[in-house]
Amino acid sequence: MKAEDKIKRLIEESNISTNTQTEKKILGDAFKHLDELKQQKSPSSGPSIWRIIMKSPMTKFAAAAVVLCAFGLLILFGNGNTLYAQVIKAIENANTIYAFSEELNDGKWERGAEIWYDNNQGVIEIEWQNGEKIFTRIDNGQYMWEHRMGNNYARRSKTVDPIGMAKKLLNTEAFKERANRAPGKDKNIDGKQCAAYIQSNPENSYQIVSWLDKNNYIRGWEKSHLLDNGQWETYRIGQVKYNIEINPEVFTPDFGKDVKIVELDDMLDLYSDLDEALFTREELGLIFAVHELKLCSEGVIFAVTSIRPTDATKKTITSRGSAVWDYGSFNFGSAWKRLDNYGRGRAFIPIELGEIYHAGLQVKWTLFFPEGFEPENPNECEFEVYLSTTGELREHRDKQGLTAEQRFKSMAVLPLSEKQTILKEVLDNTYTSLYELEPYAARNVLTLQSIPFTDEEMEEYIKRAPDSGETRAYRTGDRSDNARLHHGQSSKPSRISKEDWMKDRMDYLNEIENDYKEFLKEVEKREQ
Repeated sequence: MKAEDKIKRLIEESNISTNTQTEKKILGDAFKHLDELKQQKSPSSGPSIWRIIMKSPMTKFAAAAVVLCAFGLLILFGNGNTLYAQVIKAIENANTIYAFSEELNDGKWERGAEIWYDNNQGVIEIEWQNGEKIFTRIDNGQYMWEHRMGNNYARRSKTVDPIGMAKKLLNTEAFKERANRAPGKDKNIDGKQCAAYIQSNPENSYQIVSWLDKNNYIRGWEKSHLLDNGQWETYRIGQVKYNIEINPEVFTPDFGKDVKIVELDDMLDLYSDLDEALFTREELGLIFAVHELKLCSEGVIFAVTSIRPTDATKKTITSRGSAVWDYGSFNFGSAWKRLDNYGRGRAFIPIELGEIYHAGLQVKWTLFFPEGFEPENPNECEFEVYLSTTGELREHRDKQGLTAEQRFKSMAVLPLSEKQTILKEVLDNTYTSLYELEPYAARNVLTLQSIPFTDEEMEEYIKRAPDSGETRAYRTGDRSDNARLHHGQSSKPSRISKEDWMKDRMDYLNEIENDYKEFLKEVEKREQ
């Protein structure tokens, strides 16, 4: 069965509606664990999610970054990782947390974000805009659900972070070191006398006043910016409540009757199964794999490739979220080799079609235009790969004195089947696959032709890089697109039609083919 057919089947089988009174039966294993927790008489009568996590490797801050921005707390807490040990005691003492923010919009206060945390249920984080939920994340310690407004799909995957922003709210020691005490602004919140602290940006154009109780729990905050008249305007406020009763139904993944829940891990496994891969190789704590390799009747080569962290890497570095590049990324070179003294070479020119990224897994769909094989097609494909570690893995390897990035001139040389496929079918299937995967992967894009810099953009670039090769070429008077820098382009499949995208890729392929033909003419002149 083709991968795209498997995807469609999985979608049909995943048609789960959560707006029902029988959600426990429908969601099966997801709620089996939740039911056990609900039956406990008190948070201390059984194994809470927190205690389960304590038995696992360190859980890192994950997808709550969006909600953190909505709360307006980036200046307060920063956006780095929370030190695990600093919040252990605080989490254990705060069985439940409810936090909310409001922001000023056209003179009216509107909801900005909400967080519910229960050490037996997990966390739910919601971002609001114009009175509507635009993003929801639920994590109960076994599974995580994510849904963005407008999507007919919600994604379910393995747990990522069932504490979420609660860690940020409770990790106030680091904040106190950077903030200034403001006794004149002390006040009582919910019957708790709270001490005020102020933190400002370097330009002193905006600030946050926050209030901490005697246990160093944050109880409230106000974010203000400086107006042109020199007055401060408060435009975002927030409050936190602790150890209050929270209805367990709050944590039910209910996104509406028309929203399907799909199993993200199953969907991505279709393109990441190493057991079925044609080739794998471990380098820099990452695994490079080739999943598909086809020779098209038009003379180009099609490949589906990926990288992901090794099991050992995942034990050392925990993913902070589906969209965070904590492990690595890769790009292709041309694997060029000289054939003669006249400039001819053998190469595989990469033409990117699209890619997805999710929690360390990066998958690419690529065409390779073979050069130097006229009049016969090649019988093999060589992969030149630029592999680079990113984020947490890169920091870890830097500290260990290990290589963080490397060019593999010949990562793999794989034979091509004599059976050929039609390029149009390859492009059609690629578009379909990426379109179907769009709701599930954190990053999902189709590649489009790049756009040349305008004259104004080139002039600005020349000022910043007066000695670059592009600057020298441009100053010779060459105003062609080849003498300019280019903006890379990409688009989600839902934002561009299959026909427009396929035409763009075919136009680009024809451009490369024509350029190569012109190059061969120049080589023939050199030989004469």
